[in-house]
Amino acid sequence: MIPDCSAVDAECAGPGAGRAGIPAPFGHHPQSTEAMYLRKSLRQSPGSLETVLKTMEEKQIPDAETFGNLLPGMLQIDPSDRITIKDVVHITFLSGSFKSSCISLTLYRETVPASITDMLLEGNVASILEVMQNFSGWPEVQFRAMKRLLKMPADQLGLPWRPELVEVVVTTMQLHDRVLDIQLCACSLLLHLLGQGIIVNKAPLEKVPDLISQVLATYPADGEMAEASCGVFWLLSLLGCIKEQQFEQVVALLLQSIRLCQNRVLLVNNAYRGLASLVEVSELAAFKVVVQEEGGSGLSLIKETYQLHKDDPEVVENVGMLLVHLASYEEILPELVSSSMKALVQEIKERFTSSLELVSYAEKVLLRLEAATSPSPPGREAAQP
Repeated sequence: MIPDCSAVDAECAGPGAGRAGIPAPFGHHPQSTEAMYLRKSLRQSPGSLETVLKTMEEKQIPDAETFGNLLPGMLQIDPSDRITIKDVVHITFLSGSFKSSCISLTLYRETVPASITDMLLEGNVASILEVMQNFSGWPEVQFRAMKRLLKMPADQLGLPWRPELVEVVVTTMQLHDRVLDIQLCACSLLLHLLGQGIIVNKAPLEKVPDLISQVLATYPADGEMAEASCGVFWLLSLLGCIKEQQFEQVVALLLQSIRLCQNRVLLVNNAYRGLASLVEVSELAAFKVVVQEEGGSGLSLIKETYQLHKDDPEVVENVGMLLVHLASYEEILPELVSSSMKALVQEIKERFTSSLELVSYAEKVLLRLEAATSPSPPGREAAQP
């Protein structure tokens, strides 16, 4: 007789289905007489179970190893010695071979009950990662697992981050790319992880820009998704995890997010930080900001942002940082001049005299703009080689 998963069913069904720790270990729920004979048999021949388990292993019965781990603890004579339902769930679900068997499919059928998932996720980070890897195809498990990780304090997550943690999150995003809740939760978790600034292995992060770009392209008007995505883009740019061929697309998405969600201050700050970081290292990214497109240029967007948030020093500081990096490129200066950015920068300098950072940004940009508009001294051109 091969045990099935009725132990969990009995425990979860409530009164009358079975007492905690006293599972129904056979292919059906034993009646009181059968249960009595089972207990009597175990008392009289304690070694009989071991013999049965050995025979199962010799005959290569599917999942014999799992049953060998379960049954001795489930069928202890003294109820206080029996393993708990939580132990049964852990042993059953986290057995590599057991997952693929027909018995396992019977246990979780189409979805894994929330109560079972919560039991599985009560462990540490390593245990949660194991659950996520074993149930990669179950969106409800992935979602609850990431929510659990988001609630864990940093000291429990541990530093530096386990490489497989990022890998599992990225894999989850790939497998469930059409589930917005999972994408949002994954981005929030990545933002949490990347924000600590301690990443040993950056390789798993190389897939993230394309994944987030796909999500933002699919859900452009979702404010929460855009906010988390802009934060991840910014931190990825600082880590050097956005490749040059991805710059134009990422810049376009950051500008789009600002344009659609100007009222979300955190999004605006992170998006301008991300833009500044990319423009600092790439003239191509700078051109993408200033080029005139269907939605307008990034320079007109900067003016809109300033007018909307000109009383917020942090937003103005991030705008100023972007302007400094834009002004560092000779080819971009004419665009800044023609867009009348000088007046805006002058206003920033005059309004934020108490901010040394903002005054410094404004002065750097003004010097560059003045140099670009000043006529060349007589004879300078002739002196050029």
